[in-house]
Amino acid sequence: MNNAESIRPVFTHLSEVAERTNCAIVLVGHVNKGSSASSDRLLGSTDIYNSVLSAMLVGKIDSAEGVSAMVHHKSNIDELGASQAFRLTKKDGFEWLGECDATAGDVLKESDSVSDGSVVYHESEKLDGASEFLADLLSNGAMASEEVFQISRNHGISDRTLNRAKTQLGVKSFKDGAIWKMKIT
Repeated sequence: MNNAESIRPVFTHLSEVAERTNCAIVLVGHVNKGSSASSDRLLGSTDIYNSVLSAMLVGKIDSAEGVSAMVHHKSNIDELGASQAFRLTKKDGFEWLGECDATAGDVLKESDSVSDGSVVYHESEKLDGASEFLADLLSNGAMASEEVFQISRNHGISDRTLNRAKTQLGVKSFKDGAIWKMKIT
């Protein structure tokens, strides 16, 4: 597993099996508890990560709520897919929670703060903060959508989180001439 020369023939064989049987092969790996880049934390040879076409990371993003995420971390085929949140409980079993803004860093974090002392916000806190920000921004009436998105990005709010905040607040988008705008309804 740690020897690149041993990994390559195994992957060549797996590739032939996948092509012959018209199937996908899923490999499950683990990461160490280090603080380096996510791709460097995978156990085993880096050739494993470098050889695959697509890689995902799975881990908890909100321990208090029991929420985990699957984050598309690498793709040699197409754009990265959206991160997906889920919960697994003894009572309810598996439950998809939908798209989320989780990143590889969120999945790999080991505590609620990072080395520079800043706080890592959980998904619900991100959404609540974005909703409050958007409500304040639109409190004086409609604004051009592109301007709202740009201001939000400048404040560290991703487009995906802003869209979720729009839904939570009931913000509607409408076309005013050639310009798309948004307002709170």
